[in-house]
Amino acid sequence: MGSMPNPQWCAWLGPVMLGSMETETVDNHQYAWLSEVLPREPQRVLDVGCGRGELAAELMRRGHEVTAIDISQEAVDAARAAGVPAIQADIVKYPDVAAPGPDAAAPGPDAAAPGPDAAAPGPDAAAPGPGGAHPGSAVRGYDDGSLFDVVVMSLSLHHLHPLEAALDRVRTLLVDGGLLLVDEFAWDWADRAAATWFYDAGSLLAAAGVADFTREPGRIGHDPVERWREAHADHTPAAEMLAALEERFEVTSVRREPYLSRYLGGKLAEGGSADIVEELWRIERDRLAAGALPPTGFRMTARTM
Repeated sequence: MGSMPNPQWCAWLGPVMLGSMETETVDNHQYAWLSEVLPREPQRVLDVGCGRGELAAELMRRGHEVTAIDISQEAVDAARAAGVPAIQADIVKYPDVAAPGPDAAAPGPDAAAPGPDAAAPGPDAAAPGPGGAHPGSAVRGYDDGSLFDVVVMSLSLHHLHPLEAALDRVRTLLVDGGLLLVDEFAWDWADRAAATWFYDAGSLLAAAGVADFTREPGRIGHDPVERWREAHADHTPAAEMLAALEERFEVTSVRREPYLSRYLGGKLAEGGSADIVEELWRIERDRLAAGALPPTGFRMTARTM
């Protein structure tokens, strides 16, 4: 089974998803983090769930060799329009490994049979992984030029189902000791204060005419925590993402970060001021430092084991 996005995400794809929701124009804080964790030398990078291609474009600008994939054709089209040669692909099936179809011809009568000296697979031979790939880099079914030094997953992992299959494929696509960078939304870390702050700030931005945010005036008094949980019920919780990552990779760093301001920034109307996002981020960061708001995002670095 492929890594299919949840139904709620599918509903957002198109003008709404591409123009707002969890996309953003420029995230300088993410770029600063990448400057810390990425090697300066050009790397072969796979951007999983590239969206409109902003991050891939930035990585290309820095001299990296970037392959950008997304399961949404609309997202891929938007990325290509921005100059990123994106590919429509499901991470679980990428790159597609050719397999004989039902009409494949059987070996003919003249096909050579294995000779008596042909070596049988030893007890330690690696079993094929998903799609015919093997778990060890030397026997994955790809040469070293087909593997990646770095895989970046920015706000894509919480949408991928099944999570485990997606991460298994990521692991097979990395060179030994390869770097995995995950920048994610931790919706399950939000408490009442976080949900209230988010919806209040969003309503204020909508009233000012600078954000595409549903104010829902008919739901005055609706519990913000309930509304938050309903809106994100199909998203994979951070606890599950981190557990699955730790099972498959050597996690070297997990930073708990502000995310609500970034979420709201993705909802700004076209041409919305970056100063608004920056000020929201500053407020959220300060509230987080004071213990008034919890972190709702994380940035993780890991390596193949």
